[in-house]
Amino acid sequence: MITDAAEMMNAAGMRLAPAGVEWDAVKVGRHLSVRAISLIAEPGAVAVDPARPEPVVYFFVPAGSATHWDVAQTTALGPGAHVVLPPDHKEAPPGPYWLVPQLHGLTPTRVLRQALIEALRVDLATMRSAARCLLEPDAAPDTLPSAADELEAITLQLRGHLELLAPEVEQLALELPRESVPRYCALACVGEARGKLRASPHPGPSGAAADARRLARTLNALCEHYEKLRGVGICPACQEPIRDAEPSMPCDYTGPSSPAARSSRIHAGCAKAVRRH
Repeated sequence: MITDAAEMMNAAGMRLAPAGVEWDAVKVGRHLSVRAISLIAEPGAVAVDPARPEPVVYFFVPAGSATHWDVAQTTALGPGAHVVLPPDHKEAPPGPYWLVPQLHGLTPTRVLRQALIEALRVDLATMRSAARCLLEPDAAPDTLPSAADELEAITLQLRGHLELLAPEVEQLALELPRESVPRYCALACVGEARGKLRASPHPGPSGAAADARRLARTLNALCEHYEKLRGVGICPACQEPIRDAEPSMPCDYTGPSSPAARSSRIHAGCAKAVRRH
């Protein structure tokens, strides 16, 4: 049971409890948490705080787990941190509630870590499928879900995919030279995705449908950037990715923002063009 002797309780029954005493907490985004829970056979207690701009979920793990926690897109809360615990038997909104009742106790650290790492794996096929259901054909209204709750579920899924994919694309793009066009385009798309995640929803069914399509278009674009940037080099001559099957050769490259020469590869055809000039 998730308790602590030093809890502070308010009139609504919510408690402000210190982490790092009987338990540590791991804060996770809603979409990632749902995927992780589905991978855990017997999850411990899980609390939801829906009052933030983006709802967050708290997993509870043995005290001391936060010290060496290193899973991306999650935050471990140990000594010095506090968590708002819902009332004991509250299992639905409004306000904080238990997604998995507190009587389930703690989730083993190793089990939660493995589930989150698996949940973080990029599945482009699933992401593209989620976007495709709203974009094929792009202008046809009958491609939209008829039920509001179904559209809400798809929108939540799209938001979760964007939350997962944007940091991956950003990390890949930042590894490219500053003057790289693919870097610039990918980071612009990441910025667009985060802007859409922060944007307030438009009212009414038509507004919700338009919001979902905007998310789908951005997700589709992020998938394309991820595919281009993952594991491929960028030709310094044409600024395009070098595919595995394409003829290329090593070269030393010096860019405007990088005065020191760096090792790279160049398309064989680009190398010939450079030599001619």
